[in-house]
Amino acid sequence: MENLNSSLHDTKLAEYRRIEMALRMIEDGTYGICVDCGTAISEKRLKSFPNATRCLACQELYEERGSSNFF
Repeated sequence: MENLNSSLHDTKLAEYRRIEMALRMIEDGTYGICVDCGTAISEKRLKSFPNATRCLACQELYEERGSSNFF
């Protein structure tokens, strides 16, 4: 049970950090711009995942590399 609680806490913390990042990006005018390649993130992607920081292609590459970063 403790592992489950820890996992849920980590998931919530990661989501909180993604939301904070999206808010900072809105403030500095970079919201909707991929942090890796600099192209626009599609409106469809942002509608389904509003705190996305990468375009779909870069997100797929990021996940393939197995990065443990929270973005």
